[in-house]
Parts: sequence; C-alpha cells; structure tokens
Amino acid sequence: NDFSFEFEFAPRNEKEAKTALEIINIFRYYMSPEISLSSTVYFAPQEFDISIVNLLSKTTTEGQETFSSEENLSIPKIGRCYLKNVKVDYTPDDRSAFFQNGQPTRILMSLAFNQINYITKQGILAGF
Repeated sequence: NDFSFEFEFAPRNEKEAKTALEIINIFRYYMSPEISLSSTVYFAPQEFDISIVNLLSKTTTEGQETFSSEENLSIPKIGRCYLKNVKVDYTPDDRSAFFQNGQPTRILMSLAFNQINYITKQGILAGF
C-alpha cells in the first residue's frame, strides 16, 4: 500500500525557516540508500514505523503542561514502511518570498511511503 502525508511550513523568522529545512533534510537523508565503502553494495534506506496518535495535555500543579498521547483507533494503522519520495515546493504561492538569508517563507512537503507488508484480511481485523 502506498500513502502520503503533506505538511506546510510557514516559518515566522529565519530560525524557524532553518528548522524547517533541517526537518526536510532529515527525511531526505533517511529516504536514501547508503553505499558501502567499496562502492559496490547499496544498503536499504531506513525503515519507518508510523502510528497516528491523539495528543493529550495535562496541567501540573505548578501550571506547566505535560503531554502524553494515545493511539488513534479511528483510522487504520500504518505500521512498517519505507519513505520512497520527498517532494518539496519552496515557492508554493503565486509570488516567491524569502528571508534575507535566502530561506523560503513558506514550504510544502509531501512524503510518499510504501508499506513493507501486504495488508491481508487478518491485518484488517488487527486494525491495519
């Protein structure tokens, strides 16, 4: 099964723009295969184990928020997969806009994944 996630980055300053680009590069890095020192063998890219969760927040007595999560059972599970494509649009609007250092002010990123295992009837009954 193939599926994708789309994310929009709208950094408010150069620091946030740098963080967005670092996130994109991390996905690009783990999507790519690794080559051996002898340059004769390729190693498979990283495997992802994706779960969709609901974020829960609780307030402590000191007024600080702590967060926890629980698995979202309203949609099918995803499980183990490979990232097969990272598509990035650095100028998604009619007009391009950049910070003074050249980093874009808005970025769209689409991640295309491929599940490792086939979904069977037993898998559907297990929530996949």
